[in-house]
Amino acid sequence: MNNVFIAGVKEKYPKELLEGRVNIEANVIGCMVSDMLLAEDTNIDSSKFLTKDARLIFGIIKTLRAKRCSVFDEVSVLTYISEDIKEKLDILGGVQAVKNIAERKNIRHYDAYLDNLLKSNIILDMHTFGFNLLDQIEYEGKTIKPLKLFSKMTSE
Repeated sequence: MNNVFIAGVKEKYPKELLEGRVNIEANVIGCMVSDMLLAEDTNIDSSKFLTKDARLIFGIIKTLRAKRCSVFDEVSVLTYISEDIKEKLDILGGVQAVKNIAERKNIRHYDAYLDNLLKSNIILDMHTFGFNLLDQIEYEGKTIKPLKLFSKMTSE
């Protein structure tokens, strides 16, 4: 887990804010592998992903879609993806390993998975802007931890 995130992420954010992030991104990417049109329909870019694997796979999906491919498969990857990217994908276990992960995701839950990703990004942005997320505060006579409260909300 030490080398999961892109450079600088672990230094920029407290550990508590990154808990569950790998699964959040895997859920979204898994659905996009199953239905690559989601990458276009959702209108998000690679900056929304903080893990190396998610950014790599998202980039592959976007490249394949730019070539009008609609299926994430070995032939498409061999045909349209550069050698250096294919080498990185092979380190993950190749196309089949990615497809195996995708098969474990229920695409019907994509909206919830995406909302969790967007919510996590909003929380990280709040931290960047100096919002107190980790220290307990007093609100209407109750002591609450903002992160716990925000985690229960949607991205809306």
